[in-house]
Amino acid sequence: MIADRHPEVLTMHGSAMSDARQPATFRPDLEGLRGLAILLVLAFHAALPGFGGGFVGVDVLFVLSGFLITGLLLREHERTGTVSLRNFYVRRARRILPAAAVVLVLTLIASSILLAPLLVPSIATDAASAALSVSNYRFASQLMDYFATGVFPSPFLHYWSLSVEEQFYLIWPALLLLAWRSRRPDLSARLLLGVVLVASLAGAIWLTSVSAPWAFYSLPTRAWQLALGGVLAALSLQRVGRIAGVGLAVLAWAGLAAVIVGACVIIDAGTPYPGTAAILPAGGAALVIAGGDRPYSPGALLAVAPMRFLGRISYSLYLVHWPILVLPAASLAIGDQLPIWERLALCAIAIVAGWVSWRFVEEPFHRGRRFSVRPSRVLGMAGSTIAATAVFALVVGWNATAAIDVGDTGTPSASQGAIGDLGTPEPDLGTPDADTPEPGTTPAPGTPTLTPGGSPGEQGSPTPGGSPGKTPKPTPTPIPVPLPDINTGALPRNIEPRLSQAATDFERLNGDGCEQQNYYQSDPLSCTYGSRNASKTVALVGDSTAGQWFPALSIIAKQNNWKIVTYIKFACRFEDIPQYTRVQQRPYVECNQWINNVLNKLQALKPDLIVVAADRSPGVMNPSDDNPTVQGQAMARLLGQVPGAQIALMVTTPQMTFDPPTCLSQNQNDVTQCWSSRTDALGWRYLMAEKAAFRALKPQAVIVNMTDWICPGTSCRSVLNGYEVWRDYLHITATYAATLAPALAAQLPSLDP
Repeated sequence: MIADRHPEVLTMHGSAMSDARQPATFRPDLEGLRGLAILLVLAFHAALPGFGGGFVGVDVLFVLSGFLITGLLLREHERTGTVSLRNFYVRRARRILPAAAVVLVLTLIASSILLAPLLVPSIATDAASAALSVSNYRFASQLMDYFATGVFPSPFLHYWSLSVEEQFYLIWPALLLLAWRSRRPDLSARLLLGVVLVASLAGAIWLTSVSAPWAFYSLPTRAWQLALGGVLAALSLQRVGRIAGVGLAVLAWAGLAAVIVGACVIIDAGTPYPGTAAILPAGGAALVIAGGDRPYSPGALLAVAPMRFLGRISYSLYLVHWPILVLPAASLAIGDQLPIWERLALCAIAIVAGWVSWRFVEEPFHRGRRFSVRPSRVLGMAGSTIAATAVFALVVGWNATAAIDVGDTGTPSASQGAIGDLGTPEPDLGTPDADTPEPGTTPAPGTPTLTPGGSPGEQGSPTPGGSPGKTPKPTPTPIPVPLPDINTGALPRNIEPRLSQAATDFERLNGDGCEQQNYYQSDPLSCTYGSRNASKTVALVGDSTAGQWFPALSIIAKQNNWKIVTYIKFACRFEDIPQYTRVQQRPYVECNQWINNVLNKLQALKPDLIVVAADRSPGVMNPSDDNPTVQGQAMARLLGQVPGAQIALMVTTPQMTFDPPTCLSQNQNDVTQCWSSRTDALGWRYLMAEKAAFRALKPQAVIVNMTDWICPGTSCRSVLNGYEVWRDYLHITATYAATLAPALAAQLPSLDP
């Protein structure tokens, strides 16, 4: 992985800051430490048993890079009185760029061949961001969970750490030069190192508790590990000499133990990270660097030939190992993994590929005379390579996007099983406003309605609404029985929504900013749709699986002159049990606070009907709460505190074992390849939480089960009658949800006086 692999490693026997006469010597133990670090990362990414915290190898490599780079800069400053930024960037370009660019291009080509077409545009953007050394911020802005198991990971996810280091290389020499221009340059440089270390560590600890993805991927929250290595490089001979050799050796053994125990026992994917947990491996690495070359230290163990070999090829191995492990597993069901023998075989292949990259790409460009050219030319070639690689990635993405919907007209027809002409999925019920009803529209006189509590009658077109200049479409016709499946061949050319748009076919709430997506917000974000003179008030409450029903519920509301008040918070179940956020890797205190605040809002609102839904697999703090019956009772305790309201308990949406839009993009000639067993999709938790809540709340509650309209018969389908059902493995598209309004109306309780 990490970019600098210079063999001339600064020895801790000499002074990097004050003793210019002390030569830098090669330390084989640090080459072995690099080998240990990359071995831990490889084992973690291959999901080998016993390496649940192997990702801490990245932290070790950060500390090593900070030590090496700062040491190189310090020695140059001692020799010349300054640092040549041009020469520094030339060395870094020759060291980092060739292997990174070659692996990036080859991985992108392999991805475009092996992966589903729908994945390629996003992956190409990942590649472009990696080429520009900003992939860490791309993944952070997407709240990308580095440890997620439910989605296909980007083949370029590992480039985040390379981006962190390259950003560090861009800034760090200039900061040191500024420090060295002061009257006391040595003191200023040490002060700079200390300030960066302390401020960055404090920021990492704080941000981990607020937004773990940003803390994980960002340079400001990782800089302390690089600065820690820099502090070691800046230690003088006198300061290190105060510690006896045996004492340093003991500390080095303790440091090695900290790294290994942290990777294999203490730290795992569920640990809030980096936070305070990252101190263990980073501090351990620092101790090994400080004393690993002393007698009786672990240096002899780390300097064995196999570890040094892995350390020598560690940069190339880091670049190639992740796509080699990820791409062969792309076709697996969500949560599945390759057999362990296949993963071990892929690890062996990665090591061989890493050696090939090191031998024929990395070393020739780094040390070969053939590529020794003027510094200005090297920098020009580096800039051209970066630009060309980024442009190549974007072109691949654009071509993939254009190819996805070839032949797709986007207009369903009755001949292909469309449920009438698809109208506006979410009729305009007025402009949303926080807790403030806005004037809406009521059905035109004589317009048949979708009447809750009975079979839906014939539905006519709603009164036109929406923004001026928009032409409303007809509303879907009723669906009183489970849909017959007539799509068993090729993907309909006029499928709705279009294949490339399914993943972003969200309910109107999303576009209106009425769904609370920030994990750290606890004040309820509420939007109200409908007429001030509405006859009834309906509250839609829950997580994103509740929000997905807004398109259908809004049609029913418009036809019956209801108003809808929404309280939606992603990944937050409406239950009074301590919850856990897997993305933030910590107790989800904001969720529990949000729930209490919403309960107060509901008690003041006094809705006639509460429609509530929740994901079937919440994150919980207490193992005893990981029980759907307990969770259903916890939901009932909250809802029972809202007087006078009827309760519609939406049965949890089935979960596909794959991402349907991605699958369809790869199987456009046979949509049956994108079916999932109903048994697998429903899981063992099916109906348990809803029944428990119903028993506690009856007679004011009803169970609303839309499963037969999503999974007719024995299978859950990706396409039903010309419509794409799913936007991801858990949520249905807003377009399809709108067609289910009549079926939903038939199961809602009647609100007639």
